[in-house]
Amino acid sequence: MSGMIIKLLIVLGWILLAAVLLLLLLLLLVLFFPISYRIRGIRDEERMEVFVKIRWLFGLVRVDFRYPKPGNLVARALGIPVLDTAKTGADKDKKKGRKESGSDTQKEDGKKEDKADNAENAENTVKKEPTCACSPGQESCRQESFGQESQGEESLGQESFGQQDRKQEKKPIFQTMQEKWGNLQEGKDNLYQKISGFAEKLKDIFNRVQYYLELIQKEDSKLLFASGFFRLGRILRTIRPRKIKGQILIGTGSPDTTGYCMAVYGMLSPYLGKNISVTPDFENAVLRGELFVRGRITVVMLLFHSAHVLFDRRLHGFVKQLKMEGR
Repeated sequence: MSGMIIKLLIVLGWILLAAVLLLLLLLLLVLFFPISYRIRGIRDEERMEVFVKIRWLFGLVRVDFRYPKPGNLVARALGIPVLDTAKTGADKDKKKGRKESGSDTQKEDGKKEDKADNAENAENTVKKEPTCACSPGQESCRQESFGQESQGEESLGQESFGQQDRKQEKKPIFQTMQEKWGNLQEGKDNLYQKISGFAEKLKDIFNRVQYYLELIQKEDSKLLFASGFFRLGRILRTIRPRKIKGQILIGTGSPDTTGYCMAVYGMLSPYLGKNISVTPDFENAVLRGELFVRGRITVVMLLFHSAHVLFDRRLHGFVKQLKMEGR
């Protein structure tokens, strides 16, 4: 019995060891196996297209993107589609169509109910109209009563306004001057408070800027920025394209700005290589051509240089000093 238990434990140990080794192998593949990418762009008078292809692990994992037609993103693992934005977009359109059709039917039912309610309200208002003692053919009594009511209201309004004017006229001149002086004092106090608050904000901003300048000029901050720029250059060098090839016709419609563009190209040409050909058009506003970019990215190099920046003690000290200033 004990021998069977020992054999079972040995088998389980081998299975766990194989699982750990498999996970370690996958981790090493993710870290050290490069991710290759290819980008191709075409632009002419009739079309503009962009193709992006990403491959990993001898093409077992593929990502394809195309713009604008059909304009979808497709991801496959071991030949099995994992993501297809064209299908998801079609499903969303179908759901929206169903919702819109349902909402239209609900709106039609609501309109019918509103019409019925409006008809009932009209009938009720007709029934509740007040009757007059005059005969149906005589409308003069209604007009006379309405005119008398309006004249009475106008007379009452004129009397009330006359009483208010008399009350205002009865106020002495000294009291009105005193009220105006109080309003001036209140406005002066409010203006002084606003100016003092604005001055305090300016002083706070000035102190913050001065603190940041002193913090940047420290020796540790200078070393931190130098190390960060160095690591950033290494990251850009890791992800930069290995091959760039293209032919571009460019023109802004103005000779001077086209000349500026060519000057920028002249400064970048040593880094772009000899496979990039840019032709200027000093008369027309045009941008046509074809561009091909190919390269690869190694994840372990990105993590290595990023870790050097994130775990730098000088960075943590710099962040603490920033937080201390915020308090």
